[in-house]
Amino acid sequence: MKAAAYDRIYGNAIHAELATLGPEELTDPRVLGLSNGFLVFEDLTRVLEQLRGALAAGEREHPLLLDLGCGRGGIGRWLATRLGARLVGVDGSEVAIAQARSSASPEGHERFVVGDFAATGLAAGSVAAAFSHDALYMAEEPAAALAEAHRVLRPAGVLAFTTYSSVSTPWEALAERSGFVVEQVDELTARWRAVMRAKHERRWSMRHVLRARHGRSVEPELSVTASMLGLGGRRSAIEHIERRSLLLRRG
Repeated sequence: MKAAAYDRIYGNAIHAELATLGPEELTDPRVLGLSNGFLVFEDLTRVLEQLRGALAAGEREHPLLLDLGCGRGGIGRWLATRLGARLVGVDGSEVAIAQARSSASPEGHERFVVGDFAATGLAAGSVAAAFSHDALYMAEEPAAALAEAHRVLRPAGVLAFTTYSSVSTPWEALAERSGFVVEQVDELTARWRAVMRAKHERRWSMRHVLRARHGRSVEPELSVTASMLGLGGRRSAIEHIERRSLLLRRG
C-alpha cells in the first residue's frame, strides 16, 4: 500500500469511529488510539520486554529508539516513555507524520520524519533498538529495508517487528543475509484470528447504523469486513492469514 493510501486512512474520520467498535481487546484504554490496526496490550508488553534488554545493555543515557512505520506515533511514544529512550519515528504518510508531530513531547525527546524503510536518513550505528508494528511487511524492497535497519543499529542492537506470513517474504533468510541473527519467532495467528473475527463481526452487526450515519463513504470499510468474514460466497481472509513476530539482533 502506497503512502497516498495511508494519507487517506489517517485523514478519514470514519476510521476513528470504527476503532471504537472493536472487541474489548482492541478498545482497551491502555492501547486505544495508539494504532489504526490490530493491537492488544499483550503485543505492547511483549515488544517492551524485547527492547528493554537491548537498551539496558547500552551505556548511553536516553538511547535512541526507532519506530519504522510509526503512523501517528502513539506506539513509539508509549514504548519510549517506559524505556527512558529518545524516539525517532519514520513513516511514508505525510498526514500521519503531521498528526504525530502535533502531539510530540515539548521536551524534544521525539522526532517524526517522512521517510522510507530503506532510507531513514539516520546515521550509521546511531540506533539502540528498532521496532515495527504491522508495517515492515509493506516495504517495497524488504531486503533493502533490513539492510537499512542493520546499518543504523549499533552492534548488538535489536529489531522487533510483527508481520503477516501470508506475505511471502522470507524474513529469516533475508535477515541472515543482512547480518542479523534471528533470536526469536513467535506465532500470533490464533489470537489474531479470534480478535479480528470479533472486530469485524461487530462492525458487520452495525452496518445499518454506519450506513445511515456515513452513507456511501463507509462502503469500502464494510467491503473489507465482508471479505475478512468470507461473506457473499467469498473465502474468509481471516482464515488464510497468519501473523507472527520476529526478534532480530544485529551481528
